Amino acid sequence: MTKARPALEALTAATLARWPEHASYLAKSREGRSEAVLDVSEKVAEIVLKLAAADPGGVGKAVDDYRFSSRTTLAISGPRLQADLAARGVQANVVNFSIIGNGRNIEAMLVNELLATKKPKLIIVEAMERRYKYGHPAFAYAAPTCEILTQPPGLQNQPMNLLYLPHRNARLFMASHFPGTFDMPTQFDPARYRGSNPETTHSFMLIPGRWIEMDKQVPVPELLAGARDSEKRSGGRSRLPAAIADRLHGDEIAYTQQIVDAAHAHGAKVTFVFIPYYSGPTAIGERDFYAARGSLHEAGFFANQDKMYQGWAHLNRKGAEVMTDWLSERIAPLLGEAPKEWSLRRAGLRPAPKYLSSSRRRPGPIAGEAGARVAADG
Repeated sequence: MTKARPALEALTAATLARWPEHASYLAKSREGRSEAVLDVSEKVAEIVLKLAAADPGGVGKAVDDYRFSSRTTLAISGPRLQADLAARGVQANVVNFSIIGNGRNIEAMLVNELLATKKPKLIIVEAMERRYKYGHPAFAYAAPTCEILTQPPGLQNQPMNLLYLPHRNARLFMASHFPGTFDMPTQFDPARYRGSNPETTHSFMLIPGRWIEMDKQVPVPELLAGARDSEKRSGGRSRLPAAIADRLHGDEIAYTQQIVDAAHAHGAKVTFVFIPYYSGPTAIGERDFYAARGSLHEAGFFANQDKMYQGWAHLNRKGAEVMTDWLSERIAPLLGEAPKEWSLRRAGLRPAPKYLSSSRRRPGPIAGEAGARVAADG
């Protein structure tokens, strides 16, 4: 009989309260796990709940940080960006490596994988209106062992990643001998391959039962309600002492620096892009930090364009077309083309009102996707 695991049950309940359509996935994730593995999961859940208690937004905000993500996945079309650049005389292979969920650590992992075999000229990374505090939940599953063991010390996700590592590696070892038992095929499956430059800005099925409709528009009251609700959950500063909070919440800073260092070591440029949520801040948070490490491209003009959003945090298909064209004009000079003038009116948008046009930031949530890992390879 399975024993009680109150922390794991509490964390699961909090997740399902914010994201009920994820129920089947969470249930499946426990299938086949031994009591020893579930004991580790219980310890990890205890750590998550204790850390969440020190955050004004609590567990609900952490769940929303993961749920309401993918700004750059939905806002930048790899195929369209590549075609736009070609029309400007810039031949480049463009891939949008954005993934679901926040966390700069897994972006650094992807950049390391990219640089091991490719020579990109430009790596575009999304920056948010506010620093994201945690690493990506998939890092513990996907990162090479050496990257898990050499995480910057003191980061909030470090204990959980280290706790899970022995089980993960043992499971991978067993799967290499009994792949059918662990549902880990050893052969490439072309049916699951989306191609080298997939389109991410059209409607699609995210997970079974959750269809992402990219062609819709949302009424302004609904957009504002979503934005205000997220801001309320985002809370204020951490209750932890500043020195401890800066260390625990240093994932974005540490891994952004790793990305920049790795890119420069391989001769690649780095630039940062910002896409606001509806009615949110119009400029990057931690702006001085990012400006010292690459050029900034802030699309703050979207913040009042209600017809360009399919949800309070995400652009719709029309918004993605405008965003991609706008970005193309700005990165083309970094790849060899002379800059040309781009204007709101030419894109069919109205200028932002005064209360949104200032670069001054006001508090906002962290509810966005941490990273447009868009690589342009000449």
